[in-house]
Amino acid sequence: MASLGVMQRLFLVVWTRPWRFACAQSCDGTRATLEYDGATGTTCSDVVAEGATCTLQCSVGLEPLGSFFCLSGYLFGTPKCKAEGISTAEVTRVAGHLHMSTVRKRTPRMGLEFRDLLRVALAHSLVISPSDFDRLEVSLYQPAIATEWSTINIKYEIQLSEASWQYQVASDLNMLASTGSSVRLEFEGSLGAEYPIGEVNVVLSPRTFRDIAQDTSYSVANTEVDSGSDYVSVVIAAGLLMLVVFFGVACYSSRHYILNTAVPSTLLALPEPVPEVHE
Repeated sequence: MASLGVMQRLFLVVWTRPWRFACAQSCDGTRATLEYDGATGTTCSDVVAEGATCTLQCSVGLEPLGSFFCLSGYLFGTPKCKAEGISTAEVTRVAGHLHMSTVRKRTPRMGLEFRDLLRVALAHSLVISPSDFDRLEVSLYQPAIATEWSTINIKYEIQLSEASWQYQVASDLNMLASTGSSVRLEFEGSLGAEYPIGEVNVVLSPRTFRDIAQDTSYSVANTEVDSGSDYVSVVIAAGLLMLVVFFGVACYSSRHYILNTAVPSTLLALPEPVPEVHE
């Protein structure tokens, strides 16, 4: 009977505290096994623990840049194999998952065309560049059955050039689900009547994390310097051209003055010719 009382108490503990036995989230590491340029493998296991990171294994002369991140059961990150010794910088990424219902159409490029339009529409509504999307995975979640509406999976990863933008971008991504919001209206307007939007649901709210990427500020700075040098060259050339034009105008004016003023005055000052005497 005493042992039964212990079992009853144990049952009560399990029943009233189920959160103690909840399973931790993990990520499917198979996405990391996709082909990456210069990669020979990954350090990821088939199951990546929540909060864990892993990266690529690269060929000789290359090194991994960036990592995979397991966040809320999703394996995010877009690492690359780059040449050793390249300049790197810490960047901010925003990643998440949306469901969107729309009317699918048959076009020559099918899903590729829709993905390109979607990338541009999202960029316009989020006030970022389409090139800021490191990853935009678009797939069919629920086909149109007895209706023209299909539900589309949208998994995205955005690299921001300014870390301070993460809060605004994350807020705007959540506002896509709000019908009538300025972000939603901009999104719908960018897609146009060709792809009407039904519902947008946030499956995984935006997650932000820090990663390592190639530093592009040096090349941007060089471009700005080159642009500045070109500008100075143009200004100097324009100045020289103005001097040449000014000198030409001055020469022409001087010649005109001499011909029309100095020469006639000289002619007027000549003595009258002596009449010839014929014997």
